[in-house]
Amino acid sequence: MSGTFKIMIILTGIIALMLSEIALMFWLGRNDVKNFCHEIKPGLPVAQLASLADKYDVRYILPGSREVSGAYRAIVNTPRSFGFHTCMVLHDNTVVFESRYGDAK
Repeated sequence: MSGTFKIMIILTGIIALMLSEIALMFWLGRNDVKNFCHEIKPGLPVAQLASLADKYDVRYILPGSREVSGAYRAIVNTPRSFGFHTCMVLHDNTVVFESRYGDAK
């Protein structure tokens, strides 16, 4: 084997490893956000969102943006999915009304 061929094999292996790590990161991030979103039920106290966020390692800012109806909309995501996977949480700053998982397809 020539030296150039060995280098090409090593570089191909490194690139394959990097791509698999990125795919794993997106998969884990999607699962975290999806599981967080599915665990939220209407009537859940907003104070419990912090413990759920810690459990699934997701990020959010409360209270979120205020809608015309008076409800708040908080967008939950994780850095591992670069914002592609999100959970929209509607609440009145006391209890949750609705949660909806979405992705940026």
